[in-house]
Amino acid sequence: MTDTPQTLITQLTDNVWVAALVVFCIIIIGLAAFTDALKRLYDTVKAACAEFRRSRSSGSEFKQEFDALRRNVVFCGITTNITVELGKLRAFLVEKGLIEKPEFRQFFDRWLSSPFVSLGVPVNNALSYEQIRQMEQELRDLQL
Repeated sequence: MTDTPQTLITQLTDNVWVAALVVFCIIIIGLAAFTDALKRLYDTVKAACAEFRRSRSSGSEFKQEFDALRRNVVFCGITTNITVELGKLRAFLVEKGLIEKPEFRQFFDRWLSSPFVSLGVPVNNALSYEQIRQMEQELRDLQL
């Protein structure tokens, strides 16, 4: 009968180690699932931030393109080529749908509706010096 308590203690100790091992495995599996969930959350947030940056940058690229076209018109050194640069600006405004805005529509009707501008060909004396200065001032006043 002396072996019975020793056997019970050994069995109980073996069962505790098995239980501890099972609990340890469950904790490891839980941590792995938790870190996987965190990684998925991180990837989702990262993708959303990248998409947000892309959407913002496309707007800034849009403004940069408009500013570049505006500079090309304002700083065009050869008056014959102003109609060519205005033609590029006209195509941009039509393509992007900006002529729906009243301030752009007014500028479009006044300066970009000429057949020379719509064709984008160089023309001598298409605009007088005073008209060029007035058009440049109105163009500088346009804001996106």
